[in-house]
Amino acid sequence: MAVQIYTFKITYADCDNKIWRIAAVSSNYTLAELGYMVLASFDTMAI
Repeated sequence: MAVQIYTFKITYADCDNKIWRIAAVSSNYTLAELGYMVLASFDTMAI
């Protein structure tokens, strides 16, 4: 099966200034990898 690329616009909702990022991920990413990518895009990490 061919790998697809999905593009997400991620918006930090609890901020007065709308902070957003555009991220492209492979279709073989796991949900955990996607979550860490979202956190890393805002320079934060889960503990």
